[in-house]
Amino acid sequence: MSESPNKLIRFWQELKRRKTGKVIIAYAATAFILLQLADILTPALLLPEWTTRLITLILIIGFPVAVIFSWVFEITTEGIKKTESFEESEEKVTPTKPVKRKLKPSYVINAILIIAVIVLAYPKIFKRDALEKLRSSGERISIAVMPFQNMTNDTTWNVWQDGIQNNLITSLSNNPEELKVRQIESITGLLQSKGLTNYVSITPSIASKISQKLDANVFINGSINKSGTTIRVSEQLVNAKTEEIFKSFLIDGTAENILGVIDSLSGQVKNSLLISKLERAMTKDFQTYGSTTSSEAYRNFIYGQNAFMKRDYPTAIPFLIQALDIDPNFIYSSFLLAFAYSFTGNKDQAKKIALQNHIKRDQISIQTMKIWTDYQYAYFFETPLEQIKYIKQSQQIDDQLPFNNYDLGNIYIELYQYDKAIPEFNDAPW
Repeated sequence: MSESPNKLIRFWQELKRRKTGKVIIAYAATAFILLQLADILTPALLLPEWTTRLITLILIIGFPVAVIFSWVFEITTEGIKKTESFEESEEKVTPTKPVKRKLKPSYVINAILIIAVIVLAYPKIFKRDALEKLRSSGERISIAVMPFQNMTNDTTWNVWQDGIQNNLITSLSNNPEELKVRQIESITGLLQSKGLTNYVSITPSIASKISQKLDANVFINGSINKSGTTIRVSEQLVNAKTEEIFKSFLIDGTAENILGVIDSLSGQVKNSLLISKLERAMTKDFQTYGSTTSSEAYRNFIYGQNAFMKRDYPTAIPFLIQALDIDPNFIYSSFLLAFAYSFTGNKDQAKKIALQNHIKRDQISIQTMKIWTDYQYAYFFETPLEQIKYIKQSQQIDDQLPFNNYDLGNIYIELYQYDKAIPEFNDAPW
């Protein structure tokens, strides 16, 4: 019975004598530092997405090698030598005179490693805590998605500055019970009011101010980069008040698979926010009616939406039609097309499209889009009271959407309820 404890004590003594424990700690600290550096430098240097995974694999393989090496060998002033057995070392023990303790290089190295680990780990821990407070506050996390910045020096990618932004908003809006996502009209309106048409000029400070004006506590910004045939989309989840980055994401892909890249980014953001119902797979009807799987359809839609936002409806109509020709089930494009026809005087065509959209209503899983479809039907076929009802439902999901306030104000004017119209126009975000 006594041999087992003795063996454990003997093993522990050997670990200390051979300094294996110190090697394990130093290896772990060095590995942590290397992984953090890889996480920072990979997007900055446009390295392949698998770079961090490769470094992790190498470090895992190297760990047992380092442990075995520290057990078998020791580094001395005379070079690397095989470590003597416990019995051999005991035989050579000789009395030594006390000497003054000197500062060994190993102490300096260990101190540097400890400081580096603290510097790298401290902000990550506390940023995670800050995000955790948002998750556990009991309220929905409010998010503003900024337009992405085209850093490719290729103007044909400008369309995806809005395209990625719009797709992320659409995807995240599918969780209204847990996320409060500011819609693209709110963000675009504020950017235009500040004269920010060049998205490269949208700094984190500007994004922070816009997000706070929209009462969003988190904003997402990102960029599009290109190296050869590889397209890299990177994005950051940022604290709107402190401008601290909660988490960074990056995905590599090709021009033909840009929508797949965006979908992957959306999934990563959702997982990072730890929404309780994220485990649900994206439903088929969301993929069919909420968005599109055709990059060409989406490209035309973005052009049409941009023209629509500028009230250039004659320009918007052909782009929206082209998007629907490519993907007839692209419901949001059809939604804008109905209003574009209406605003250019083609009421019959507008009503026809609005009726078709309402028929598809039950197949739409995005709550915001479903309510907008109801409102559009009420706009063309029902009374102002029904319109008010659906706008108020939309406000419950996003109270910063400017069209809600403007539309309510106009409806109240139509009903001669000026006392109600004035506060709605005053409460419009822009």
